[in-house]
Amino acid sequence: MKVIGFTIAAFAILLTVAAASAQPTVVPCYPLKMTLVTMLKDYGESPVFVFSNNFNETFLVTANPATGSWSSFKQAEGGSLCPVSSGGNFGPVPEAFKAQAIPGEDS
Repeated sequence: MKVIGFTIAAFAILLTVAAASAQPTVVPCYPLKMTLVTMLKDYGESPVFVFSNNFNETFLVTANPATGSWSSFKQAEGGSLCPVSSGGNFGPVPEAFKAQAIPGEDS
């Protein structure tokens, strides 16, 4: 009986943790001009491309070719930018990668 009680208690704790971790994360958004000035001033990053996804959401990527740093932003209603991700190693696709991923050829 103790095993069943322990199992139920453990399951209840798991459900509580899962529910708590399912809460959405609120990401702050910033005015477009302020974001672009900050990215250039603090990281040397300039806009390199913009694209839309299947949901008609617009994204912007900034990068610093000299350092390889990059940042991506989702454009919110009203034009503000919301940070999505950032990282390093931004640059051309290495030839070794291209050689392994030629469209139309079997691996």
